[in-house]
Amino acid sequence: MLKELYDKAALHVLMFGMALAAAVEIDEKFHVEYATIFYSCHTFFITIIIALVIYNHNLLGISLSRCVRDLVILVGVYGMAASSPKLAIYSLPVLGILTSLCFYYERKRSKASDFNPS
Repeated sequence: MLKELYDKAALHVLMFGMALAAAVEIDEKFHVEYATIFYSCHTFFITIIIALVIYNHNLLGISLSRCVRDLVILVGVYGMAASSPKLAIYSLPVLGILTSLCFYYERKRSKASDFNPS
């Protein structure tokens, strides 16, 4: 089940969604008023994502380059949300859609090459 979710780019959708939520919360100054809630929720989420990526690499056989790519995406989107939340509010949905499309077409291409042994 986890491998299917990983193959369907659900991890990327979650990462971009939570980074967008962080950008909106930072823009609305939620992280100042309710710092404990903000940092606890996002730290918990980041920890879960990192554990999921490590689990996928160790037990499900996902390649190391793919796992490193996902961790770089995670750091990048949260960095964007923290450094410029106004820009992130508009750019994260676009980047999330583009990343999911690239991931989808890459998976489609790799599955097609599995069936075509030429």
